[in-house]
Amino acid sequence: MTPEFENLLTLIHSEDEANVRLALQLAKNHQKEWIKYFGASLSESEELILFLIKYSKLDVWKKGFTAVKELNLISKNIDSLPENIYLLKNLDYLSISNNHLQTLPKNFSRLKNLVGFYADNNQLNTLPEDLNQLTQLKYLYAGDNPFKQIPDSLKKMQSLHNLSLDGIECEIVPDNLKGLRFLNLMANHLHYLPISLSKMENLDTLYLGSNPLTHIPDWISQFKKMAWLELKHLHLPNIPKGLYALPLLERFWMNDNTITHISPQIKNLKNLAEISFRKNHIEQLPDELFELDNLQYLDIKLKKLERLSMSTGIVKNEEEIKAVLGNKLSTWE
Repeated sequence: MTPEFENLLTLIHSEDEANVRLALQLAKNHQKEWIKYFGASLSESEELILFLIKYSKLDVWKKGFTAVKELNLISKNIDSLPENIYLLKNLDYLSISNNHLQTLPKNFSRLKNLVGFYADNNQLNTLPEDLNQLTQLKYLYAGDNPFKQIPDSLKKMQSLHNLSLDGIECEIVPDNLKGLRFLNLMANHLHYLPISLSKMENLDTLYLGSNPLTHIPDWISQFKKMAWLELKHLHLPNIPKGLYALPLLERFWMNDNTITHISPQIKNLKNLAEISFRKNHIEQLPDELFELDNLQYLDIKLKKLERLSMSTGIVKNEEEIKAVLGNKLSTWE
């Protein structure tokens, strides 16, 4: 590296916009060294340099574009990404949550090594149609965006492990994603769950709260790996029968429904550690609930409830129910 190019880099690394623009002018006389260092021509990389200077930390890219593995752009008041962001060829994780993006660059899917993409809370209308070209992508978080549609390419992304599409007002569940382990569809317009969802046999975490659902089908029992299940703020009159057949279930939340009954079958859920029935109409708890050895947290603040009855008698306060539960009660309000 020539001394002149080292001086040029010093100007860029100063992070002063005037110095950076001067360096970009001087770099026209050092095109070969520029390409060797940044992995792209000066004309191709100028926009990206100015973007990174403004929105990211120097340590992220000071060794060149190919050295960038993670880029955190959360809450930076960004309206758009540079079209040549694909120059970050080795980028693994990109976080652009809490900004004002309406679209993604046309060449976004050239980020072939992207593993995690976090784009919650923007103004995105859709995702790229060729998103499935990101064959390494495992984590996609794109909730709270005004999507008009979910691209068909999403259905082809078999590499996905985690998918979050909460609050996008969709009515259709993305299916055929057999590799999914985590799925968040909270606060959408789902009126029913299609049976195609049952094909996601690897799901261990599912969030469905705040949808106009009145029924959870029995085939939910096919999720044999399910550990966390969230069914808050729905219109469910009963605990889904299939839930009692989930052997690995550790936590489930059914706050703010109209449930009146808990089946003794809850004894089948040997791994249960946390349960929440806050704001329901339950008046009796089965003794089997208190025989669950792994239970650590029970939230039973219920609508219009003055007392709970069990076969052992009626309990009216925290002290009495703790006598039944031992150390298993964490919340009683």
